[in-house]
Amino acid sequence: MTIYDDLKGLRLHYLADNLEQFASQAESAKMKPMELIGRIVELEQFEHSQRGTARRLKESRLGRFNVLQDFDWNWPKQIDRKQIEGLLNCDYIKAGHNIIFAGPQ
Repeated sequence: MTIYDDLKGLRLHYLADNLEQFASQAESAKMKPMELIGRIVELEQFEHSQRGTARRLKESRLGRFNVLQDFDWNWPKQIDRKQIEGLLNCDYIKAGHNIIFAGPQ
């Protein structure tokens, strides 16, 4: 077994996939041991979160996922952009209100 296999076995996927680059950057930055460990943990947590999100999206079978920042506000013609963007702060949840999206049938 290699160190890459061991890292994958420990589910340290980011580090396994980027070990040489990470080691080089850590060495050139002269990172202290606790900084190095902290950075590894930070990167692994981010990678874990990304993998989990990707897995859940795949399992949900929602199809193509678009982020709101990529939404074409020129279509449809009748959409209240300010109101839609206002929903993103989720105040309706705190107020105990429901949101219903309705379109033509």
